[in-house]
This record gives sequence, C-alpha cells and structure tokens, in this order.
Amino acid sequence: MEYFWIIDPDVFEASLVSEDCHVALKKRWESKEPNRKHIIVLDEGAIETAYGAEAFRAKIADHNAGKILSEIFRHRGITSRVRTIQPVPVKNGLDECIRGSGCINDLEPDLLRLALSNEVNELYLLLVGKDLVRPRALFKKANKDNLKHCLKKAGINHALQIKHALDTDVPMPTEQEYQYQELRFENEVRDAMRQKLCEHLKYTPAEYYGPSTPAEIHNHPCADRKKSGELDACFYEENYSPRHVWVGESQLKRGGDRRTHRDKMQRLVDKMEAVRVYEARVRPGMIQVYGYLFTDAQEMTREARELAEQNAIGFVPIQLSDWRTNIKRRLTPQDLPGFEPG
Repeated sequence: MEYFWIIDPDVFEASLVSEDCHVALKKRWESKEPNRKHIIVLDEGAIETAYGAEAFRAKIADHNAGKILSEIFRHRGITSRVRTIQPVPVKNGLDECIRGSGCINDLEPDLLRLALSNEVNELYLLLVGKDLVRPRALFKKANKDNLKHCLKKAGINHALQIKHALDTDVPMPTEQEYQYQELRFENEVRDAMRQKLCEHLKYTPAEYYGPSTPAEIHNHPCADRKKSGELDACFYEENYSPRHVWVGESQLKRGGDRRTHRDKMQRLVDKMEAVRVYEARVRPGMIQVYGYLFTDAQEMTREARELAEQNAIGFVPIQLSDWRTNIKRRLTPQDLPGFEPG
C-alpha cells in the first residue's frame, strides 16, 4: 500500500523542539514497514521554495530533520520515494473555501491546493498540530469541518485527509525520565566545559558543583528570599591575580516553549553573586566571575536578554539533534561553540 505525504515545512522546524514531530517525520521517511510504502510529495512551486529557503535550511541543518530534507531532495526525480504532483488550479469556489476556513497566510493555501490534487490516491497533508512554529487554521477541527463542508457545497468532491505530527502514539517521558535527561545534560555540559577550559588554560582548574557546593554559596539569600542552591558547574583558578571563576547553569527545556525566560537568567545571576561573595572571603584578591547559560533553547525573551547583557552572561544554545534518543551520543566541547572562556 502506498501513502503519499505532503509535509508542512513547519514539521521539520518543529522537530527541533518536539520529539513527537521528529518521530512523525522519521516514520514517513525512514519507515521500512513491509506492507506500507511512504512517498514524499513535492510541488515544483511554493512548498519546494519554502524547503529551499536559506534561513530555513540553516535552522535545521544540524538536526536529523535537516538530514532527512537533504535526502528527500537527493531522491527527487531519481527514485520512487519522492513524487512531484501539481496542485489543483484556483477555480470558482475553491478560493472562497480556502479563505473562508481561515487558511490565508504562511503557505497554508498552497499546502491545501496540493492536498486536493487527484493525481494520486491516499494523499495526506501532515501538519504540526499545535503552534510550536506558527498558528495554522487547520489545527482547529471547526475550521477543517467548515472547509470540507464548503468544498462539498462548491462541488469539489475530495476526501481531504489531514494528519497532525503531534498526534502520535509515542508516550511522553515520565517525570523520572525527564529528571534523568536533565541530570545527564548537566553532567555532560560540565564535562565539556572542563575539557574546553583545560584546552584554554593548559591545566585542569579546581571545581565544585552539586553536593560539593560550599554551604555559604548554597545558602546565599537571593532577591526572592530563596537560597541560591547547588551549582551545576563552577571552575576556578587558585593562585592567579586576578583570579577567574566560571559559573555554568544548565537548562534542558520541556514542552513547546523553547525560549529562556528571565527567571532562569536571574537564577544564574544570583549564583554568580553567591560565588563572588564566597570567593572574595576565602581567597581574597582581585576576582572576575563569568556566567554562562547552557541550554537547548535557541533564543531568550527580551527580559532575559536584558538581564544577560546587564551581567555579561554568555548564552550558549546547544543543538541536541538525536541526543535525547541516542544514549551513546555525548556532548563534547564542539557542541559548545558559544562557550569561549574569558
């Protein structure tokens, strides 16, 4: 049985932040089910143009989604895994139905016109399903029902088939699994920091973190009256003047919001101040404390950015690619290109 798939470019981009979308994408391209053959559909038009946009390709280049898209284009016109078909032309009633369903922006009309093609059977349109990248009118059942009713009324008989990448049977990680991933991320970031500092300093700096965090730092009062808490990573020089100290905070995001918010940045600011006070007491002299936030978030909110700039904090986004699903994949200094020790 052959299944033809039109894939919204947003599914590729959403794969950076959603494992469900990533799995849905892999299922359509990498599946080797004996009785199912998945074929990717291209249009020689607006959708291919969106796939080929330089900014879009650069955004997904380091993720498996980028690899899949490159493979799709390598197979285009060469193997049966990729098929080019023509969208239905704009005709009486169709444009009104599309606009009436709210599908007026961001490629949605082009996706719909291709999904209404009669060139192949079992043609499906794969959308994200939620606003992880941008809103789509067809995420809402009411809009889909209105569209189908309008098409039928206009005499356009087509079994429009829409699937959502987020509607998978892949179970969400349990709280225990989340905590394991966060601890693994924290440990691997610290190891990569250490390696990069060793390369920079030409020796191994002293460090403390987690349970070895000095009590004075752990209990340092913060602006919100909470304690500073344990450090994810802290490396320091012992016998130099001025002495340098590097404080690292790790953040592995959950859910759809992939930005770093002000509260996380404030937590790092508080820890930097706690370290500064402690180090000045136990090892008097000139001291320079550097702070870095290591995260799989790719951007900050405006408030977080302002706080980072005020405190000269380095924001280090990390492309995890298949890290969450590949236990053998470990972070290395090369995964921390934004970490340049001061």
